Amino acid sequence: MKSKEGKSDIFISYSRSNIDLVKTVRKDIETAVGVLCWIDLRGIESGNPKFTKVIVKAINSCPVFLFMLTYDSQRSENALKELDFAYKKYSEGKKVVIVKIEECEIIDEFYFDYGKADIIDWQKPEQREKLIRDLKTWTGYDEKQKAEIEHRLAILEEELSNSNKQLKQKDIDIAEQENKLVCLRADKVRIENKISELTKEILELTASASDVSNGEKTSVVDEPVSSVKKVVNREQNKPVIADNASSCVVAVDLGLSVK
Repeated sequence: MKSKEGKSDIFISYSRSNIDLVKTVRKDIETAVGVLCWIDLRGIESGNPKFTKVIVKAINSCPVFLFMLTYDSQRSENALKELDFAYKKYSEGKKVVIVKIEECEIIDEFYFDYGKADIIDWQKPEQREKLIRDLKTWTGYDEKQKAEIEHRLAILEEELSNSNKQLKQKDIDIAEQENKLVCLRADKVRIENKISELTKEILELTASASDVSNGEKTSVVDEPVSSVKKVVNREQNKPVIADNASSCVVAVDLGLSVK
């Protein structure tokens, strides 16, 4: 099983007779530590001559080696070979831990070869938690978590910056629209005032024209009937008084002029 970076971080060595228990422990480790474990699910007993190279490559590529200690694994030739090989890499910085995952007696032969090794009892919570903390440190989990958090933070900060820019632009747009609205309202008031002024002028002109028309009619029709003019008889040179209604006729008939 490979990690996100294309390789596993923890190699698990075990006896195939304990595969179900080992799978459970592996899942707990992967969940708690946040890394992936390399585990041989096919078994080196398959007889494939190339498989030894696969095992060696996997051990070399993982910074941490965990030996699952059980009654059977102490007697597993292949598991002990893997443990021996991992110890040879100890001087190169590889972390090797023996993890006791079941109640079992450690045989003398195992003590003879690995008695000085760090043995963790997985069934004891305080020891299990200590192992989890060490695994996080050895696999660089804390640094990975920090880098991942910083990456997420950078993304969120960028999103926040973009959101602020968009909000600022929207505020500018709203302000521009409000200014346009104010100008439109001012134009509306100006136009309404102009219409009112023009309407008033039209009414005044209409009233003035009506007054003029009425005045002209009054001067023609309402001229006083009682007004008189002098009619002079050219022949007799005598003034004749006539009313306005008949003066013209009388003047014409008598050959007189009206003054």
